[in-house]
Amino acid sequence: MGVALIGWGRTVHNGQVRTVPSPSDGTAANWWWDFLSGEMEALGTSGFTAIQLPPVSKAQGGADPGTDGYGVFDPRDIGSKPQQGSTPTRYGTAEQLRRLVGSAHAAGMDVYLDVVLHQLDGENGGPGVFRYVGADGHTLNGRGPMHPGCFRGVPPANRPPDRVPDPQHDFPFGREKVYENCHPPGFTINDALDYGDWLFRTTGADGLRCDDVKGLSPVFASQFMRSRAMATKFAVSEFFDGNIGFIDSWVTPPPMSSRFVGGGFPAEVCTRQCVQQ
Repeated sequence: MGVALIGWGRTVHNGQVRTVPSPSDGTAANWWWDFLSGEMEALGTSGFTAIQLPPVSKAQGGADPGTDGYGVFDPRDIGSKPQQGSTPTRYGTAEQLRRLVGSAHAAGMDVYLDVVLHQLDGENGGPGVFRYVGADGHTLNGRGPMHPGCFRGVPPANRPPDRVPDPQHDFPFGREKVYENCHPPGFTINDALDYGDWLFRTTGADGLRCDDVKGLSPVFASQFMRSRAMATKFAVSEFFDGNIGFIDSWVTPPPMSSRFVGGGFPAEVCTRQCVQQ
């Protein structure tokens, strides 16, 4: 059994929520990825076996103080494109992220990424339209553009919601992506599988936390965790609920089927965040 550290947090500074210190605030703070890199040896020596990072993709707000990564704008921008007002994310650049993963591995620690598949935020071409900077650094021809047919209830497509575990409490948190009901069919699924495979291959990370599975199609969630580079990674999912029976009804039966991977290792564990202490 290992011990994982959640490697981020929020503070309140002069009445403003701030997601970790950052030089983008005009301070002498290190970028968060560099700060963590410098702590890996000590953490490994202290007995930690893994670190869970915040979402690594560019979010709406770029490197602004309140940006925590969950309002994802461009999933494939991990701090390498000039978008949302900055090239780094709130936490640093793509190069710094990869260096952090290398530092963790050198210290004998695994790295888990917080993967947000439920929503996008910061549309830049009208309702439900997301266009991304490409390889030249300025043309909006990047991979994974989205359109109204990718989201729940966005005109003119007006796609119906997916079948999710708790539709009554399925909050959009931005533009909610649909996977079962996308038009054209399979567009968002194929893009998500491509993104996930790219993310783990480009970072070398060892596992994932899947955000807000309570609002995701279980069929898609199962497919994502069993596909390509994700299939052999440790996985934990956020199912935000205090009803243990309800949680277990998602974990155990198909399509999740506890998501066992090679060697019989139980890689799907459900986060029970609302249980009364």
